[in-house]
Amino acid sequence: MIINNVIENGFCVGCGACKALLNDKVKITMQDDGFYKAEISNDLEKQQLKRSSSVCPFSPVSQNEDYLGKELFLNKKHDEKIGFFNKIYTGHVRNITARTSSSSGGLTTWFAEKLLVNGEIDAVIHVGETENMFGYIVSKTVEELRKTTNKKSRYYPVTFEKLVDYIKNTQDNILFIGVPCFVKSIRLMQKNLDLQNIKFVFSLVCGHMKSAAFSESYAWQLGVPPENLYSMDFRVKVDGYEASNYFIELKTRNEKNKSIKYKNSHLFGSNWGHGFFKHKACDFCDDLAGELADVTFGDAWLAKYTKDYLGTNIIISRSDLFDEYLIKYKKEIVIEEGSIDDYYESQAGNYRHRREGLKARISANKGWNPSKRLHLLKETISKNRKRLYIFRQYISKKSNSNFLVAKKYNSFLVFKFLMMPLLMKYDCLNVGFIQTAKLNSQRVYNKIKAKIQKLWTRA
Repeated sequence: MIINNVIENGFCVGCGACKALLNDKVKITMQDDGFYKAEISNDLEKQQLKRSSSVCPFSPVSQNEDYLGKELFLNKKHDEKIGFFNKIYTGHVRNITARTSSSSGGLTTWFAEKLLVNGEIDAVIHVGETENMFGYIVSKTVEELRKTTNKKSRYYPVTFEKLVDYIKNTQDNILFIGVPCFVKSIRLMQKNLDLQNIKFVFSLVCGHMKSAAFSESYAWQLGVPPENLYSMDFRVKVDGYEASNYFIELKTRNEKNKSIKYKNSHLFGSNWGHGFFKHKACDFCDDLAGELADVTFGDAWLAKYTKDYLGTNIIISRSDLFDEYLIKYKKEIVIEEGSIDDYYESQAGNYRHRREGLKARISANKGWNPSKRLHLLKETISKNRKRLYIFRQYISKKSNSNFLVAKKYNSFLVFKFLMMPLLMKYDCLNVGFIQTAKLNSQRVYNKIKAKIQKLWTRA
């Protein structure tokens, strides 16, 4: 049971960690479905495969979050919802410019800056804008970290395979920032390659990984063909709207100085619960709290905070230094101590899908799947909820294949036509036939009303 199982069964997230052991015997390339995937040479010895499997986040050979967490944070408190921890916080930076240019409360960049300024680290490995839309880059100054192109959430596939040699060989003290499965890759590399230069690791709370088709679909709906999309800001904050009700802004290859802004929730495929363009591995992930990171940063999706359009972070600290910095630099930030229940509530839908739902998907899966921490899956699932979770997984799978069909026929309407019946069936499973009929009737009514109002205004 080695890394081949992960790749052949569609669970490779293309992180690039295996490159650290296989070098030119592995290639990480973006596939037609819009995800990065490893392609391993056929002439590898069994021992090479086993070693490379030890750094793969979904390999059965690699150690799980419970085992690694004990090694990293043995003296910390522990809870099954979030792993080991010091404290839970909610808050944001006071600087309005920094907060506006961040996805949430701005505290991820703030702490990274403090580590740089205080000489704790020399470099930050994080996602920024690249020639391929987005990818992993290295920032060594505060100015680089503050660039708007180097900040915010990027719902786009990335790989750090081009930085593997740097990570292995540099004398720089490093901070790595990534989603939980990438954080796990880094921790496995740190352990199995005895890397002493990785001083801090931050995790970003992850709903699920999106393919390149996600941003392409948004652009296509706004009249920009997929091949003409240059960049996208997925989290534009607008005064007067709640923090969760954000806009997107995109630029095209032809007119890089001109941008198109649009309300996220008005775009087809924006409902995160439907799981459009989701990676298969995300439906077999049980880490909702970046359990192996020194600090985990997410959005405080709580009624108390969402009315503030500038955004608020919810944070899990496993770092004594972070806790000290909150006191030392308290004039720069607004911080409240929270609870495990606050964190759970802010990610409640994610927990249901990836704990309760994971149990349903494992029981229904007929092929190979990664080993999961089954002791966490305690919820009892009704037959209807099980059908709902399994069908949601099917929607994700079909969104990826149907988008390829739409691109073949050069029409986004083809994609919408293929997906709408699936969404209607999902609604029926979720709320029943009568409520689904009412919801769809209301949607049609609202669209007709909006068009009439538009025509009336023109007249």
